[in-house]
Amino acid sequence: MIPAKVFYEWDHQKHLTTFSLPDHSIIWMAGIYDQEYRFSVLTTAANESVKKIHDRMPLILAREDLRQWLFDFYAVRDLMGKKMPVLKHRQDNEQMSLF
Repeated sequence: MIPAKVFYEWDHQKHLTTFSLPDHSIIWMAGIYDQEYRFSVLTTAANESVKKIHDRMPLILAREDLRQWLFDFYAVRDLMGKKMPVLKHRQDNEQMSLF
């Protein structure tokens, strides 16, 4: 599990977009690591909140699924198929609105 407050993606025009959970809580991303402690974030198909920016997104684990991810080998397959949460996004160069 890789904890983060945000993650970043670049769109096709090289604009940086920041993604977070709407309540700004920790995003628990599924990952793997090797014996030298290098890690990779596992990805899945993008949901509607990410799809306009990128076709993939991190595999996000719900807080209640963390124990299963670590200790239940057979549950991992089910967790990988779960629906991803809706995320909030922000681009530094996007137009702001007063309303």
